Amino acid sequence: MKVRIVALFILIFFICAFQYSCSRRNITGWGQDGDIYVLADSTIWNDISPILSQTFEKQIITPQNETIFTIHRANLDKFKRY
Repeated sequence: MKVRIVALFILIFFICAFQYSCSRRNITGWGQDGDIYVLADSTIWNDISPILSQTFEKQIITPQNETIFTIHRANLDKFKRY
């Protein structure tokens, strides 16, 4: 009897979880694909810019060379926009 109740509870849980995941809105970010915006002060940006560039802007060898990501410095004055 307890096994059936537990099994029923687990089944109901998975059905509810599946329903929720299917009806959830797809929330996308803003900006272009492959862009990374960094909110940093100019003094910090000068220190971390080469490290971020070396880490995230690696080149992909294609007929037209591309980078994996493009780093952009976002202005802290416009923080609410981001």
